[in-house]
Amino acid sequence: MVKELTTEYPNPEYPVSVKLIEKRKECKESPCEAVRTKDLEFIVVRSGTVTVECGEKYILGPKQALLILRGVPRKIVPCCCDNTGWYSIVYRPEFVVNRDAQSPLSKKYYESFRSLLPKCLKLEGENLREERALRRLARIIEANIKKKPGFELVTLGNMALMWADLLEHTLEPQAEYTGKNVPARDELRVIEAKRYIDVTYYEALRLEDIAAKIHVSRNECCRAFKRVLNMSPVDYLIRRRVFEAAKVMYKDPLKVDSVSELAINVGFNTISYFNRMFKRYMLYTPTEFATALKQGDKEAEKRYYALENTLNGGL
Repeated sequence: MVKELTTEYPNPEYPVSVKLIEKRKECKESPCEAVRTKDLEFIVVRSGTVTVECGEKYILGPKQALLILRGVPRKIVPCCCDNTGWYSIVYRPEFVVNRDAQSPLSKKYYESFRSLLPKCLKLEGENLREERALRRLARIIEANIKKKPGFELVTLGNMALMWADLLEHTLEPQAEYTGKNVPARDELRVIEAKRYIDVTYYEALRLEDIAAKIHVSRNECCRAFKRVLNMSPVDYLIRRRVFEAAKVMYKDPLKVDSVSELAINVGFNTISYFNRMFKRYMLYTPTEFATALKQGDKEAEKRYYALENTLNGGL
């Protein structure tokens, strides 16, 4: 028997609900009932492993998500071997796209999208489009937990961009494979290279190291980065180092004993080069940035998030 799940929205003008569900490790699985929501739902796993049954079985790990269309019965079964936690994001489609039958936008986007999309769509982060969708879901969750002024606009903006990404993926005509047009391969290479850089940026990385990690030549590595991110691998590495330094200054300034020590910790060999690169990408020197943050300068905060967005795909 399927239970109808009705979501009560405290503010009718903001039909969005974000809830965290946690299950402790147990010897036996707790009984789970099938439910059906009248609205769209994203299941985003925070910890552990969960199985979502909605016609098919989807196994989700941390930082993976599942989009469930309205009216589709689903049952969530957490793994009994781990403590598990997941977010349920439920929202009405009209919050993003007007679903009025006479609305041109509804006909162009929502109805056609709904007819082509499967009942459930798993997001694993296997390509840049899925990575962007997962990042936007993370921002939606963060915005609705912290509820800072303007969080509704943050939610709407990220939902609209994510909807556009999924539409592009669903409606975009697929080019015939010719042996040359292989953007998916470029994306996978860049994703792997980014992950490698993101955990080793503080080491003495060379272009050869990055290329070897994804099993291509230096030139092909540079071409893949240029096609996908419109920057070179070395540019990405330097921006990552600058961002990591800025993140320490922005989020944990007490950890900064000296600018020179911070520079070395993020992978720069000389303080002069660190200052020059920091100024190029943040428009402040490290000292100016630290001072601006103390004074509550919104422009400094804006530069920090702009660089973060650039590293996350330039969006």
